[in-house]
Amino acid sequence: MRAYETIFIVHPDLVDEEVKALTEGMKGVIENLNGELITIEEWGRRKLAYKLKKLTKGSYVLIRFMGNGEVLAELERNLRLSDGVLKYQSVTLDETALQTTHPVEEIGPPEEGESPEKTEPPGEAKPSEGAKPREEAEPAETKQLKGEAKPEEEAPSPEEGKPREKEPPSVEEAKLDEDRGAEKEGEN
Repeated sequence: MRAYETIFIVHPDLVDEEVKALTEGMKGVIENLNGELITIEEWGRRKLAYKLKKLTKGSYVLIRFMGNGEVLAELERNLRLSDGVLKYQSVTLDETALQTTHPVEEIGPPEEGESPEKTEPPGEAKPSEGAKPREEAEPAETKQLKGEAKPEEEAPSPEEGKPREKEPPSVEEAKLDEDRGAEKEGEN
């Protein structure tokens, strides 16, 4: 059995009960085909990165599960046939991604007035106490672009800024030009 992750976007006009019913239906598809559910996360209503079917918002749901290709194909078929689903995408997870997932639990959107918990993504290190602030760690080129630092090199001289003049032709090029001119006169 392989591990999969499927995320789908639900039409924003569907109420929370309808989104939960749709999620339960997808959960049932996985369990009916002997798939193993890892986690279901309802992310709630969010702004879309771009318009889908003239909509700018949608409710996001993420499902992680274990199963074979048949389970994935049936889940995607059900998502495709559902009128409430705007878009979906499934990916295969590797073992390192599985280790960072939590056991089976349903995580719903944050309640109104409740702020989402701030958690750091796994694998990212916290800054140490002796670490320099971001402003000090910026390279000099970035500061130059922002106009914060003086350039290390002097400004180009006025001569360097001028376009180059065309160099005179070499002796060989001049002879070739003369030969071509003589050939054209002979043809006429």
